[in-house]
Amino acid sequence: MIIDCAIDGWKRHDNDSELSNHDNSCCGSRRYYRTNKQSMFGPSLEPVFRCQFVELADMYSYDIEWFINDDLVVDFKNTTYANIQTTLLKPSHWSSIYKLNILVRCSVRARNEYYIQIGPAYKSEIYTAGLIVSIFLEKLRKPDKFEYNVQEGKTVTVRYKVTVPIGCLGSLHVITSSCDQKFYLSLPEYQNRNQCNASTFSLNFHQYHCGFAISFNNWNQSVELVVHGKTTGLYFHTDRTMFLHLESVTSDSIWDNASIPEVKVVVSRVEYNMTGRQCHSYNDPHIRTVDGTQFDATEVGEYLLYRSKRGPYAVHVLFGSCVIGTALASCNCGIAIKNNQSLFLVRTCGTGSTAKMNIGSSSPYIERRNCDQSSMIIEEYGNFYQVTLPTGTEIEFYIADGLIPVININPSVLDVENTDGLCGFISSDGNAYDDFTLRDSQLVATDIKVFVDSWRASLSEQLLQLNRIYQRHILI
Repeated sequence: MIIDCAIDGWKRHDNDSELSNHDNSCCGSRRYYRTNKQSMFGPSLEPVFRCQFVELADMYSYDIEWFINDDLVVDFKNTTYANIQTTLLKPSHWSSIYKLNILVRCSVRARNEYYIQIGPAYKSEIYTAGLIVSIFLEKLRKPDKFEYNVQEGKTVTVRYKVTVPIGCLGSLHVITSSCDQKFYLSLPEYQNRNQCNASTFSLNFHQYHCGFAISFNNWNQSVELVVHGKTTGLYFHTDRTMFLHLESVTSDSIWDNASIPEVKVVVSRVEYNMTGRQCHSYNDPHIRTVDGTQFDATEVGEYLLYRSKRGPYAVHVLFGSCVIGTALASCNCGIAIKNNQSLFLVRTCGTGSTAKMNIGSSSPYIERRNCDQSSMIIEEYGNFYQVTLPTGTEIEFYIADGLIPVININPSVLDVENTDGLCGFISSDGNAYDDFTLRDSQLVATDIKVFVDSWRASLSEQLLQLNRIYQRHILI
Protein backbone atom coordinates (compact mmCIF):
# COMPACT_ATOMS: atom_id res chain seq x y z
CA MET A 1 0.00 0.00 0.00
CA ILE A 2 1.41 3.39 -1.02
CA ILE A 3 0.56 6.18 1.41
CA ASP A 4 0.94 9.89 0.73
CA CYS A 5 0.24 12.76 3.08
CA ALA A 6 -1.04 15.52 0.81
CA ILE A 7 -2.07 19.08 1.47
CA ASP A 8 -5.67 19.13 0.34
CA GLY A 9 -6.01 22.86 0.11
CA TRP A 10 -8.91 24.94 1.37
CA LYS A 11 -11.67 23.39 3.44
CA ARG A 12 -15.19 24.80 3.48
CA HIS A 13 -17.42 23.47 6.24
CA ASP A 14 -20.91 23.55 4.76
CA ASN A 15 -21.88 19.97 5.56
CA ASP A 16 -18.31 19.25 4.48
CA SER A 17 -19.38 19.42 0.85
CA GLU A 18 -16.61 19.43 -1.72
CA LEU A 19 -16.74 22.13 -4.36
CA SER A 20 -13.97 21.34 -6.82
CA ASN A 21 -10.92 19.19 -7.35
CA HIS A 22 -8.10 20.63 -9.45
CA ASP A 23 -5.50 17.89 -9.39
CA ASN A 24 -4.47 14.80 -7.44
CA SER A 25 -0.70 15.13 -7.35
CA CYS A 26 1.18 14.16 -4.22
CA CYS A 27 1.41 16.98 -1.68
CA GLY A 28 -0.25 19.31 -4.12
CA SER A 29 -3.90 18.36 -4.61
CA ARG A 30 -6.11 21.35 -3.94
CA ARG A 31 -9.75 21.29 -2.90
CA TYR A 32 -12.11 23.99 -1.68
CA TYR A 33 -14.34 23.31 1.32
CA ARG A 34 -16.65 25.51 3.32
CA THR A 35 -16.17 26.36 6.97
CA ASN A 36 -18.99 27.23 9.30
CA LYS A 37 -17.80 30.86 9.38
CA GLN A 38 -20.12 32.83 7.15
CA SER A 39 -19.70 36.34 5.79
CA MET A 40 -21.18 38.50 3.07
CA PHE A 41 -18.44 37.08 0.81
CA GLY A 42 -19.46 33.46 1.35
CA PRO A 43 -18.02 30.73 3.61
CA SER A 44 -14.43 31.15 4.76
CA LEU A 45 -11.69 28.81 3.56
CA GLU A 46 -9.02 26.94 5.52
CA PRO A 47 -6.25 24.47 4.56
CA VAL A 48 -6.65 20.77 5.29
CA PHE A 49 -4.58 17.59 4.80
CA ARG A 50 -5.67 14.34 3.15
CA CYS A 51 -4.10 10.92 3.65
CA GLN A 52 -3.96 9.57 0.10
CA PHE A 53 -3.78 5.86 -0.68
CA VAL A 54 -5.13 3.38 -3.22
CA GLU A 55 -8.33 1.58 -2.24
CA LEU A 56 -7.84 -2.18 -1.75
CA ALA A 57 -11.40 -3.48 -2.19
CA ASP A 58 -14.95 -2.70 -1.11
CA MET A 59 -14.71 -5.21 1.74
CA TYR A 60 -12.12 -3.17 3.60
CA SER A 61 -12.35 -0.21 5.93
CA TYR A 62 -9.45 1.82 7.27
CA ASP A 63 -7.97 3.23 10.45
CA ILE A 64 -6.23 6.54 9.81
CA GLU A 65 -3.95 8.29 12.30
CA TRP A 66 -2.48 11.76 12.01
CA PHE A 67 0.87 12.77 13.51
CA ILE A 68 2.41 16.21 13.91
CA ASN A 69 6.06 16.36 14.92
CA ASP A 70 5.72 12.58 15.67
CA ASP A 71 2.88 13.22 18.14
CA LEU A 72 -0.45 11.48 17.57
CA VAL A 73 -2.98 14.27 17.02
CA VAL A 74 -6.20 12.57 15.91
CA ASP A 75 -7.32 9.16 14.64
CA PHE A 76 -10.28 7.84 12.70
CA LYS A 77 -11.47 4.19 13.05
CA ASN A 78 -13.33 1.85 10.68
CA THR A 79 -13.75 4.39 7.90
CA THR A 80 -14.83 3.20 4.49
CA TYR A 81 -13.07 4.55 1.45
CA ALA A 82 -16.32 6.21 0.37
CA ASN A 83 -16.20 8.23 3.57
CA ILE A 84 -12.49 9.01 3.46
CA GLN A 85 -13.43 12.69 3.24
CA THR A 86 -14.27 12.59 6.95
CA THR A 87 -10.65 11.78 7.88
CA LEU A 88 -9.13 15.10 6.77
CA LEU A 89 -6.72 16.74 9.18
CA LYS A 90 -8.20 20.16 9.92
CA PRO A 91 -6.73 23.21 11.70
CA SER A 92 -9.19 22.62 14.54
CA HIS A 93 -7.32 19.37 15.27
CA TRP A 94 -3.96 21.01 15.84
CA SER A 95 -3.77 24.83 15.59
CA SER A 96 -4.33 25.44 19.31
CA ILE A 97 -1.29 23.30 20.18
CA TYR A 98 1.07 23.40 17.19
CA LYS A 99 2.24 26.32 15.10
CA LEU A 100 3.72 26.28 11.64
CA ASN A 101 6.26 25.10 10.61
CA ILE A 102 5.15 21.52 11.40
CA LEU A 103 6.05 18.00 10.24
CA VAL A 104 2.91 16.11 9.20
CA ARG A 105 2.54 12.37 8.65
CA CYS A 106 -0.41 9.98 8.37
CA SER A 107 -0.70 6.26 8.99
CA VAL A 108 -3.24 3.77 7.50
CA ARG A 109 -4.31 0.28 8.58
CA ALA A 110 -6.78 -1.83 6.62
CA ARG A 111 -9.57 -3.91 8.27
CA ASN A 112 -11.63 -6.66 6.73
CA GLU A 113 -15.44 -6.46 6.41
CA TYR A 114 -15.97 -7.94 9.86
CA TYR A 115 -13.68 -5.29 11.42
CA ILE A 116 -11.73 -7.98 13.20
CA GLN A 117 -8.49 -8.57 11.33
CA ILE A 118 -6.29 -5.49 11.23
CA GLY A 119 -3.41 -5.16 8.78
CA PRO A 120 -0.02 -3.54 9.40
CA ALA A 121 0.30 0.23 9.62
CA TYR A 122 1.64 2.01 6.56
CA LYS A 123 3.10 5.46 7.15
CA SER A 124 3.44 8.28 4.69
CA GLU A 125 6.55 10.35 4.15
CA ILE A 126 6.90 13.40 6.37
CA TYR A 127 5.41 16.56 4.88
CA THR A 128 6.87 19.91 5.98
CA ALA A 129 4.02 22.38 6.28
CA GLY A 130 4.71 26.10 6.54
CA LEU A 131 7.17 28.51 4.96
CA ILE A 132 10.39 26.81 3.95
CA VAL A 133 13.51 27.52 1.95
CA SER A 134 12.65 25.86 -1.35
CA ILE A 135 16.12 24.36 -1.87
CA PHE A 136 15.01 21.75 0.70
CA LEU A 137 11.70 20.91 -0.95
CA GLU A 138 12.92 17.62 -2.35
CA LYS A 139 13.92 16.35 1.08
CA LEU A 140 10.81 17.72 2.82
CA ARG A 141 12.73 17.73 6.08
CA LYS A 142 13.28 20.52 8.53
CA PRO A 143 17.01 21.10 8.96
CA ASP A 144 18.19 23.04 11.98
CA LYS A 145 19.69 25.87 9.93
CA PHE A 146 20.09 27.06 6.36
CA GLU A 147 23.26 28.80 5.26
CA TYR A 148 24.22 30.97 2.30
CA ASN A 149 27.44 32.74 1.44
CA VAL A 150 27.69 36.03 -0.45
CA GLN A 151 30.74 38.09 -1.31
CA GLU A 152 30.89 41.80 -0.62
CA GLY A 153 29.31 43.67 -3.50
CA LYS A 154 27.60 40.50 -4.83
CA THR A 155 24.10 39.06 -4.47
CA VAL A 156 22.62 35.72 -3.53
CA THR A 157 19.01 34.58 -3.97
CA VAL A 158 17.15 32.92 -1.10
CA ARG A 159 13.99 31.18 -2.31
CA TYR A 160 11.08 30.78 0.05
CA LYS A 161 8.01 28.65 -0.61
CA VAL A 162 4.76 28.23 1.27
CA THR A 163 3.62 24.59 1.44
CA VAL A 164 0.24 25.32 3.00
CA PRO A 165 -2.52 27.13 1.09
CA ILE A 166 -3.36 30.60 2.36
CA GLY A 167 -6.75 30.78 4.09
CA CYS A 168 -9.38 33.39 3.35
CA LEU A 169 -12.38 34.87 5.16
CA GLY A 170 -14.56 34.43 2.10
CA SER A 171 -14.90 32.25 -0.97
CA LEU A 172 -16.08 34.77 -3.55
CA HIS A 173 -13.49 36.00 -6.05
CA VAL A 174 -13.88 39.59 -4.93
CA ILE A 175 -12.40 38.62 -1.54
CA THR A 176 -10.03 35.75 -2.46
CA SER A 177 -8.25 38.01 -4.94
CA SER A 178 -7.15 40.23 -2.05
CA CYS A 179 -6.39 37.54 0.54
CA ASP A 180 -2.72 37.09 1.39
CA GLN A 181 -0.33 36.21 4.19
CA LYS A 182 2.33 38.80 5.00
CA PHE A 183 5.81 38.02 6.26
CA TYR A 184 8.07 40.70 7.74
CA LEU A 185 11.82 40.50 7.48
CA SER A 186 14.05 41.24 10.43
CA LEU A 187 17.67 40.75 11.32
CA PRO A 188 17.88 39.75 14.98
CA GLU A 189 18.23 41.55 17.48
CA TYR A 190 14.63 40.36 17.77
CA GLN A 191 12.61 43.52 17.44
CA ASN A 192 8.91 44.00 18.01
CA ARG A 193 6.71 42.17 15.55
CA ASN A 194 5.31 43.89 12.48
CA GLN A 195 8.24 46.26 12.31
CA CYS A 196 10.74 46.42 9.49
CA ASN A 197 14.39 46.14 10.49
CA ALA A 198 16.05 45.16 7.23
CA SER A 199 18.65 47.91 7.06
CA THR A 200 21.98 46.63 8.25
CA PHE A 201 25.72 47.16 8.13
CA SER A 202 26.15 43.87 6.26
CA LEU A 203 23.14 43.26 4.00
CA ASN A 204 20.76 44.99 1.62
CA PHE A 205 17.62 43.61 -0.01
CA HIS A 206 16.44 44.15 -3.57
CA GLN A 207 12.68 44.47 -4.19
CA TYR A 208 11.52 43.03 -0.84
CA HIS A 209 12.94 45.50 1.68
CA CYS A 210 10.67 44.83 4.66
CA GLY A 211 9.25 41.47 3.66
CA PHE A 212 6.74 39.98 1.23
CA ALA A 213 3.18 38.72 0.91
CA ILE A 214 1.95 35.33 -0.33
CA SER A 215 -1.37 35.61 -2.13
CA PHE A 216 -4.31 33.21 -1.91
CA ASN A 217 -4.25 32.48 -5.63
CA ASN A 218 -0.46 32.05 -5.98
CA TRP A 219 0.42 30.41 -2.68
CA ASN A 220 2.44 27.61 -4.31
CA GLN A 221 4.81 29.94 -6.19
CA SER A 222 8.28 30.59 -4.79
CA VAL A 223 9.32 34.03 -3.58
CA GLU A 224 12.88 35.06 -4.37
CA LEU A 225 14.60 37.26 -1.79
CA VAL A 226 17.68 38.82 -3.41
CA VAL A 227 20.27 39.58 -0.74
CA HIS A 228 23.11 42.01 -1.46
CA GLY A 229 26.30 41.80 0.58
CA LYS A 230 27.26 45.34 1.58
CA THR A 231 30.87 46.35 1.22
CA THR A 232 32.43 47.95 4.28
CA GLY A 233 35.26 49.46 2.28
CA LEU A 234 37.62 48.71 5.14
CA TYR A 235 41.04 47.25 4.41
CA PHE A 236 41.09 44.75 7.25
CA HIS A 237 37.68 43.28 7.92
CA THR A 238 36.64 39.73 8.72
CA ASP A 239 33.68 37.82 7.32
CA ARG A 240 30.34 38.89 8.79
CA THR A 241 27.46 36.60 9.75
CA MET A 242 23.80 37.65 9.73
CA PHE A 243 20.54 35.75 10.24
CA LEU A 244 17.38 36.40 8.21
CA HIS A 245 14.31 36.09 10.40
CA LEU A 246 10.76 36.11 9.04
CA GLU A 247 7.71 36.81 11.18
CA SER A 248 4.14 36.34 10.02
CA VAL A 249 1.58 39.09 10.23
CA THR A 250 -1.52 37.17 11.18
CA SER A 251 -4.42 36.99 8.80
CA ASP A 252 -4.92 33.29 9.50
CA SER A 253 -4.67 31.82 13.00
CA ILE A 254 -2.48 28.90 11.90
CA TRP A 255 0.26 31.42 11.04
CA ASP A 256 0.18 33.16 14.41
CA ASN A 257 3.63 32.87 16.05
CA ALA A 258 4.81 30.65 13.20
CA SER A 259 8.23 29.11 13.78
CA ILE A 260 10.03 29.86 10.53
CA PRO A 261 13.67 28.68 10.41
CA GLU A 262 16.26 31.43 10.25
CA VAL A 263 18.57 31.63 7.27
CA LYS A 264 22.24 32.22 7.96
CA VAL A 265 24.04 34.53 5.53
CA VAL A 266 27.82 34.88 5.68
CA VAL A 267 29.19 37.97 3.93
CA SER A 268 32.72 37.21 2.79
CA ARG A 269 35.34 39.88 2.33
CA VAL A 270 36.32 40.33 -1.30
CA GLU A 271 39.75 39.15 -2.26
CA TYR A 272 41.08 42.52 -3.43
CA ASN A 273 44.12 43.45 -1.36
CA MET A 274 43.94 47.21 -0.93
CA THR A 275 46.87 47.46 1.47
CA GLY A 276 49.38 50.01 0.20
CA ARG A 277 47.23 51.05 -2.76
CA GLN A 278 47.15 54.80 -2.32
CA CYS A 279 47.00 57.88 -4.50
CA HIS A 280 48.86 60.94 -3.35
CA SER A 281 49.75 64.41 -4.49
CA TYR A 282 52.64 66.03 -2.65
CA ASN A 283 54.22 69.34 -3.54
CA ASP A 284 55.26 70.50 -6.06
CA PRO A 285 53.06 68.42 -6.94
CA HIS A 286 54.30 64.91 -7.59
CA ILE A 287 51.39 62.57 -8.18
CA ARG A 288 51.27 58.83 -7.71
CA THR A 289 48.29 56.85 -9.01
CA VAL A 290 46.70 54.05 -6.99
CA ASP A 291 48.36 51.47 -9.24
CA GLY A 292 51.78 53.05 -8.76
CA THR A 293 52.45 55.31 -11.78
CA GLN A 294 54.29 58.51 -10.84
CA PHE A 295 54.27 61.79 -12.75
CA ASP A 296 54.59 65.55 -12.18
CA ALA A 297 51.88 68.16 -12.81
CA THR A 298 53.20 71.71 -13.19
CA GLU A 299 49.99 73.29 -14.44
CA VAL A 300 47.88 75.66 -12.35
CA GLY A 301 44.12 75.42 -11.99
CA GLU A 302 41.45 73.07 -10.66
CA TYR A 303 41.51 69.36 -11.50
CA LEU A 304 39.58 66.18 -10.68
CA LEU A 305 41.93 64.12 -8.58
CA TYR A 306 39.41 61.35 -7.91
CA ARG A 307 35.96 60.61 -9.33
CA SER A 308 33.73 57.66 -8.47
CA LYS A 309 31.52 55.95 -11.04
CA ARG A 310 29.42 54.34 -8.29
CA GLY A 311 28.03 57.54 -6.84
CA PRO A 312 28.27 61.35 -6.73
CA TYR A 313 31.68 61.30 -5.05
CA ALA A 314 34.63 63.40 -6.23
CA VAL A 315 37.80 65.03 -4.94
CA HIS A 316 38.98 68.24 -6.63
CA VAL A 317 42.44 69.70 -6.18
CA LEU A 318 43.58 73.27 -6.84
CA PHE A 319 47.16 73.81 -8.03
CA GLY A 320 48.63 77.28 -7.53
CA SER A 321 52.00 78.76 -8.51
CA CYS A 322 54.66 77.96 -5.95
CA VAL A 323 57.32 80.29 -7.32
CA ILE A 324 56.65 83.78 -8.65
CA GLY A 325 57.54 84.27 -12.27
CA THR A 326 58.04 80.62 -13.18
CA ALA A 327 55.82 77.86 -14.43
CA LEU A 328 58.23 75.11 -13.38
CA ALA A 329 56.34 74.22 -10.24
CA SER A 330 52.86 74.33 -8.80
CA CYS A 331 51.61 73.30 -5.37
CA ASN A 332 48.48 71.95 -3.72
CA CYS A 333 46.60 74.99 -2.46
CA GLY A 334 43.04 73.72 -2.30
CA ILE A 335 40.99 70.57 -1.93
CA ALA A 336 37.25 70.03 -2.29
CA ILE A 337 35.52 66.76 -1.35
CA LYS A 338 32.03 66.36 -2.76
CA ASN A 339 29.16 63.92 -2.16
CA ASN A 340 26.13 65.04 -4.12
CA GLN A 341 25.08 68.32 -2.42
CA SER A 342 27.50 67.89 0.49
CA LEU A 343 30.83 69.68 0.27
CA PHE A 344 33.96 70.03 2.39
CA LEU A 345 36.42 72.57 1.02
CA VAL A 346 39.80 73.96 2.14
CA ARG A 347 41.65 76.65 0.19
CA THR A 348 44.99 78.20 1.15
CA CYS A 349 45.57 80.13 -2.10
CA GLY A 350 45.43 83.90 -2.19
CA THR A 351 43.33 85.96 -4.59
CA GLY A 352 42.94 85.17 -8.25
CA SER A 353 41.58 82.18 -10.07
CA THR A 354 44.91 80.36 -10.25
CA ALA A 355 46.39 82.39 -7.40
CA LYS A 356 49.78 82.66 -5.81
CA MET A 357 50.42 80.83 -2.59
CA ASN A 358 50.00 82.64 0.71
CA ILE A 359 53.18 81.25 2.16
CA GLY A 360 53.02 81.31 5.94
CA SER A 361 49.28 82.04 6.06
CA SER A 362 47.60 80.67 9.16
CA SER A 363 44.02 81.35 8.08
CA PRO A 364 42.95 79.06 5.24
CA TYR A 365 39.42 79.33 3.90
CA ILE A 366 37.35 76.33 5.08
CA GLU A 367 33.78 75.57 4.02
CA ARG A 368 31.47 72.79 5.23
CA ARG A 369 28.19 72.52 3.36
CA ASN A 370 25.46 69.96 4.22
CA CYS A 371 28.04 67.70 5.81
CA ASP A 372 26.64 65.06 8.13
CA GLN A 373 27.56 61.52 9.12
CA SER A 374 25.60 60.01 6.23
CA SER A 375 27.38 62.02 3.52
CA MET A 376 30.93 62.09 4.85
CA ILE A 377 32.73 61.79 8.16
CA ILE A 378 35.18 64.65 8.81
CA GLU A 379 37.77 64.20 11.53
CA GLU A 380 40.02 67.11 12.45
CA TYR A 381 43.22 66.83 14.45
CA GLY A 382 44.73 70.31 14.56
CA ASN A 383 45.77 71.01 10.97
CA PHE A 384 45.33 67.37 9.92
CA TYR A 385 42.05 66.26 8.33
CA GLN A 386 40.68 62.83 7.51
CA VAL A 387 37.46 62.51 5.51
CA THR A 388 35.68 59.18 5.00
CA LEU A 389 33.07 58.72 2.25
CA PRO A 390 30.15 56.23 2.49
CA THR A 391 32.09 53.87 0.19
CA GLY A 392 34.88 53.63 2.78
CA THR A 393 37.26 55.78 0.71
CA GLU A 394 39.49 57.91 2.94
CA ILE A 395 41.00 61.31 2.04
CA GLU A 396 43.79 62.67 4.25
CA PHE A 397 45.62 66.01 4.10
CA TYR A 398 47.19 68.60 6.35
CA ILE A 399 47.93 72.33 6.25
CA ALA A 400 51.37 73.75 6.99
CA ASP A 401 52.75 77.25 6.33
CA GLY A 402 49.95 78.14 3.96
CA LEU A 403 50.43 74.96 1.94
CA ILE A 404 48.70 71.63 1.64
CA PRO A 405 51.92 69.66 1.38
CA VAL A 406 50.35 66.20 0.94
CA ILE A 407 46.97 64.83 -0.15
CA ASN A 408 46.46 61.09 0.28
CA ILE A 409 43.50 59.10 -1.03
CA ASN A 410 43.05 55.58 0.33
CA PRO A 411 40.55 53.84 -1.98
CA SER A 412 38.14 51.16 -0.81
CA VAL A 413 37.31 47.89 -2.54
CA LEU A 414 34.27 49.65 -4.01
CA ASP A 415 36.63 51.86 -5.99
CA VAL A 416 38.20 48.97 -7.89
CA GLU A 417 37.40 49.44 -11.59
CA ASN A 418 34.96 52.18 -10.61
CA THR A 419 37.04 55.36 -10.32
CA ASP A 420 39.13 57.62 -12.49
CA GLY A 421 40.77 61.07 -12.46
CA LEU A 422 44.41 62.05 -11.92
CA CYS A 423 44.58 59.16 -9.42
CA GLY A 424 44.13 56.85 -12.40
CA PHE A 425 41.85 53.95 -13.20
CA ILE A 426 42.04 51.40 -10.36
CA SER A 427 42.53 47.95 -11.89
CA SER A 428 41.46 44.78 -10.10
CA ASP A 429 44.89 43.24 -10.79
CA GLY A 430 46.91 46.35 -9.90
CA ASN A 431 48.16 46.73 -13.47
CA ALA A 432 49.16 50.32 -14.26
CA TYR A 433 48.80 50.12 -18.06
CA ASP A 434 45.44 51.96 -17.96
CA ASP A 435 46.33 54.61 -15.38
CA PHE A 436 46.33 57.43 -17.93
CA THR A 437 42.80 56.76 -19.17
CA LEU A 438 41.36 59.96 -20.62
CA ARG A 439 38.17 61.45 -19.23
CA ASP A 440 34.97 59.78 -20.51
CA SER A 441 36.98 57.63 -22.88
CA GLN A 442 38.48 54.17 -23.19
CA LEU A 443 41.63 55.65 -24.67
CA VAL A 444 44.88 55.64 -22.68
CA ALA A 445 47.07 58.71 -23.16
CA THR A 446 50.77 58.39 -23.91
CA ASP A 447 51.42 62.08 -23.23
CA ILE A 448 51.19 63.12 -19.57
CA LYS A 449 50.10 66.69 -20.39
CA VAL A 450 47.23 65.42 -22.55
CA PHE A 451 46.12 63.17 -19.69
CA VAL A 452 46.32 65.95 -17.09
CA ASP A 453 44.51 68.46 -19.31
CA SER A 454 41.63 66.02 -19.83
CA TRP A 455 40.94 66.13 -16.08
CA ARG A 456 40.89 69.92 -15.73
CA ALA A 457 37.61 70.97 -14.09
CA SER A 458 35.22 72.71 -16.46
CA LEU A 459 33.55 75.97 -15.49
CA SER A 460 30.39 74.12 -14.43
CA GLU A 461 32.41 71.66 -12.35
CA GLN A 462 34.62 74.13 -10.52
CA LEU A 463 34.31 74.19 -6.73
CA LEU A 464 37.49 75.93 -5.58
CA GLN A 465 37.59 79.11 -7.63
CA LEU A 466 36.86 82.27 -5.61
CA ASN A 467 33.96 83.33 -7.82
CA ARG A 468 32.29 79.96 -7.20
CA ILE A 469 32.88 80.24 -3.47
CA TYR A 470 31.37 83.75 -3.51
CA GLN A 471 28.29 82.55 -5.47
CA ARG A 472 27.66 79.75 -2.96
CA HIS A 473 27.71 82.26 -0.11
CA ILE A 474 25.23 84.50 -1.95
CA LEU A 475 22.88 81.49 -2.26
CA ILE A 476 23.04 80.56 1.40
